[in-house]
Amino acid sequence: NRNFIDWADVPRNTGYGDISDLLVPSSWDDETQQMTTAALMEVAGEAGLGRFQEIVSGGQYDHPTGIFHGGSGPVWSNRWMQEHLAEIVGGAQRLGVVDLHTGLGPWSHGELISHHAKDDPGYQRGTDWWGEVRSMHDGESVSAALSGDWLGALDGLLPDVEVTSAALEFGTVDPFSVLQSLRADAWLHAYGDPTGDEAAEIRAQVRASFADDAPAWLEALIERFSAVAGEAVQALSRSAD
Repeated sequence: NRNFIDWADVPRNTGYGDISDLLVPSSWDDETQQMTTAALMEVAGEAGLGRFQEIVSGGQYDHPTGIFHGGSGPVWSNRWMQEHLAEIVGGAQRLGVVDLHTGLGPWSHGELISHHAKDDPGYQRGTDWWGEVRSMHDGESVSAALSGDWLGALDGLLPDVEVTSAALEFGTVDPFSVLQSLRADAWLHAYGDPTGDEAAEIRAQVRASFADDAPAWLEALIERFSAVAGEAVQALSRSAD
């Protein structure tokens, strides 16, 4: 999900290389986890949490076994969208997109995140539709600024369509637990055995970081999504009148 970039001018996340071995070490025993986690917290303290989050999750293209690797070229979903999206949209002049995510923010809260800066018309349309959206580029969102965000590519893929989009991000557990699960999963695929004894525990750890089985969490998600989707449909209906 960091794949929608200009592959003739790949972004460089130089800060990631400085901590790549700490994020995904070759060993995942308790001692290594404690040592690398302490070192990462030290880096976060020096860089600031916002900058640390941007380095870790903003997207990187030099470390294929690392987290948030955006690929080495356009992946199948990117190519598929370039080939078929305009056909699917057809003659529509306006398009609304709500992209569902979990893992950031307060438990069960659904934050609407815009890939646009606050002075962009797309951001303004989002606020008109939903009342409040938060820009990932202006430091007001739970998300860092991302490279290769697919929502950010829609204007280029559909140059004749007015696209209003937002990611709807639901909080689960604390950011540290999310990061640890991502690190564990990356280690499993880079150095471990995805079919081995450690795999089931790590997969359970990842699932717990991105989906809560509590009925109250699921009910909050359904209520929030229904409201957001309904507001989008109403906005599109007003535009068509």
